[in-house]
Amino acid sequence: EGLANEAMIIIRTSPGAASLIARIIDHKKCEILGTIAGDDSIFVAPKSITTIDNTRQLICNYLKTR
Repeated sequence: EGLANEAMIIIRTSPGAASLIARIIDHKKCEILGTIAGDDSIFVAPKSITTIDNTRQLICNYLKTR
C-alpha cells in the first residue's frame, strides 16, 4: 500500500519485506532521491513534491499495488 502527503511517500509491506522492496525501488529510480526501510514500512523521499502523486503511482504500478 502506498500512501502520500505533500512531502513524503510511505509504503507498507509484509513484516520483513521492506528492505528488499526498498532496494528494488532504489534500483528503478522512480523519480526519488532514496528510501529508508524499516521492518514493514518504507519512507520514500521524492525528487520533487510537485510530482509526488505521479511518483507514488509509478512506484505502486511497478510494485503492482493500489
